[in-house]
Amino acid sequence: MLRGYVPAGFKHAYIVPVPKLKDSRVKSMSYDEFRGIAISPIISKVFEHCVLDSFKRYFLSSDAQFGFIKVWDVEMQFTQFAKLLISLLMVVTLLVYVQ
Repeated sequence: MLRGYVPAGFKHAYIVPVPKLKDSRVKSMSYDEFRGIAISPIISKVFEHCVLDSFKRYFLSSDAQFGFIKVWDVEMQFTQFAKLLISLLMVVTLLVYVQ
């Protein structure tokens, strides 16, 4: 990390196709029904976690970010959207009332 160099072995991964469907044995599948999973070397994953632990306080996120955050879920996203919608409706109602 001090030299700003990442070993070449850390940059390689095997891509494994995983079916998106729950029961993929029922029908024939096309390429767009798979998602790729990258299998990285263990040492590079250990290195990633060490870097994350050291620098996570510098990784900022928006209040609109709901994916990949442990305590936030779809329900919270829906609640935020509903609050926004209600506030917009209140503003529109106020504007109509004033006019």
